[in-house]
Amino acid sequence: MLGHVTAIARGEGLAIDYDRAIAANTFDAHRLVAWAAAQELQLNMIETLQRAHFVDGVDLGSPAELARLAGSIGLGEQAALAYLATPAGTDAVNADLAEARELGITSVPTFVVDRKYVVQGAQEPAVLRSALEEIARRETADAAR
Repeated sequence: MLGHVTAIARGEGLAIDYDRAIAANTFDAHRLVAWAAAQELQLNMIETLQRAHFVDGVDLGSPAELARLAGSIGLGEQAALAYLATPAGTDAVNADLAEARELGITSVPTFVVDRKYVVQGAQEPAVLRSALEEIARRETADAAR
């Protein structure tokens, strides 16, 4: 499976090195994403975390590493450390986890569109495009009724 995902990513110009990835509790990383969102830097934080994990082999369970990564996108390393030292964002992440359970999400990645359509697992880009086109077709048909 990992070879398949790596090949798909490579075909799209993305680097993934599972040999460097470190298994870690990413709860605080998710809290950091929520914090970044409040500062309109959510996408930057997600991209930075993904690169750190999948390419650079950074321990995303380490508050110091998380703070360093936050600092690299302009959030402020010391501010990130202070944030992570509090329970801030815990409720938001727990709510997201509860919603994922409610939607039946059991794997990563999972794409949920409009809380009605779910595509689970690493898929070829053509499969994702096809699924999105089908969703758009169904939504257009439903709207016309």
